[in-house]
Amino acid sequence: MPVDATLKSNVRWGVMNGLRVAFALSVFVTLEFLVVGSAPFDHVGATLWTTILAYVLMGILAGAVVGALRPQANRSIGGAAVVGAVAGLPSGLAMLLALKGMPSHWGGAEIFGALVGAPLLGAYAAIRYVSD
Repeated sequence: MPVDATLKSNVRWGVMNGLRVAFALSVFVTLEFLVVGSAPFDHVGATLWTTILAYVLMGILAGAVVGALRPQANRSIGGAAVVGAVAGLPSGLAMLLALKGMPSHWGGAEIFGALVGAPLLGAYAAIRYVSD
């Protein structure tokens, strides 16, 4: 069964935007690495390269999901909120990786923030975006 051309286009759009965010975050952590060295990464059991890889993978995942759900986001504020919440989850996990490193360094509050707070923030941001 062939994939709808619009779906392919939307997923491609989402992945490209996710990669743009990953690129921006990667530039930030690379600058941090150049200024401070590896200490912040060593402290949380990560490396610059694993952090960048996590950003790229999360950007692709979140972007593909947002792209696939893009028609829902355009239909209503509720649809936008759902898409924002779904995108917030991998985005929250990527930020948690950046702040706390590998999952072995995550505590309950961090996990709650990534699994609950980030999707809520994503939903709020999507609602604000479509309301403007």
